[in-house]
Parts: sequence; structure tokens; C-alpha cells
Amino acid sequence: VMSAEWSKALRFWAALVGRPLPPKSFRVKAKRSTKVGKALVSSDAIAEEVGAALNERFNWPVELRNPDLEVRVQLNQEELLVSLTALVQPLGSRGC
Repeated sequence: VMSAEWSKALRFWAALVGRPLPPKSFRVKAKRSTKVGKALVSSDAIAEEVGAALNERFNWPVELRNPDLEVRVQLNQEELLVSLTALVQPLGSRGC
């Protein structure tokens, strides 16, 4: 997360959703489709670590209820995927 090149993805996100950069706020949601590593780290802990890294790198304010940008982390058997959502759902909605 810290060394990833975010500029192109963020510009595309801003153009897609019609919002300015930098985002006013963000949150991270993490979900796993595998039990591998669950004893080592929870999905919430993954979200917290990624969120802390993004906050350290970009200094974006965290807003859990109504963020401008939602970063999703999906862990499956073969890979860890990081994506930016085009539509942020209210906290408590189902899915990741």
C-alpha cells in the first residue's frame, strides 16, 4: 500500500465519480473469502492497517460513516486485491 502507485487510480476514480482530488475523507473495508491466515489477522485488523498506512502516506481524514472515498481490500486464496469504489454505501450495508 505504501509503495503502490496511486496517482492514476485516484485520477480515474475522481473522473468517474465527479469528485475533486484529494478526497475529503476515506475508509477501508476488508473482506476475506478464505480462512487462510484468519488466526493471524482479522479482516478488521487488515482494514485498520491499510487505513493507517493510507492516512500516513496521504494524510486523508478517516470518516467511517460517510466517506468520500472507500478503499476495499479483498483477500482470497490466491491474492490480495485493493480497489476504489465508485459508489460508497452507508455503513452497515452488506457486502464489501
